[in-house]
Amino acid sequence: MKLEQKYFYPFVGGITVFLLFVIAVYTFDYSEKQQEAFVTLVNTSGVLDTLHISTFDGSQFQLSDSLRKPVTVLVFWAGWSEKSIAFLKTVAASNPDPEHVEIIGLLVKDQPEEVRSVLQEIPGITWAVGTQLYGTLLVPGVPSAIAWRGPDHPVAVVAGNYPERIQRLFFAEQE
Repeated sequence: MKLEQKYFYPFVGGITVFLLFVIAVYTFDYSEKQQEAFVTLVNTSGVLDTLHISTFDGSQFQLSDSLRKPVTVLVFWAGWSEKSIAFLKTVAASNPDPEHVEIIGLLVKDQPEEVRSVLQEIPGITWAVGTQLYGTLLVPGVPSAIAWRGPDHPVAVVAGNYPERIQRLFFAEQE
């Protein structure tokens, strides 16, 4: 079977449109599955119960110690991501009571020295290294956040740039 030349370009165009559609569908499906895996690992892995976090100054603390505050928020972020930095600024600015709300910024795939200017711009956050936890929990991207009300299981897992979800769920009730 031979394709006539006048049908070749419409045929190639049709195949291209079909392949782009398939790629788009599978990309959205993959993204949803990645977010589901993240939420499942956060809620079932037990990794967060015994997690030791290294701060930028070299000290360590156990996450369970921070969970004694009424609200704790872990934010995975990257210095190269403007969305991450904006997310951190929004969450930090929404914190009406630092005595009762702990925000931990977990830097992913960067070195603390590379992001010093960001650290100075956003006060009220405990800065720590989060690359290993990022990989363990299969975090779907930056920014992403996990939030608790007290020491129980997380009450919100936010994958993506949705700081208003953190604001609405946690900070509004603290005022």
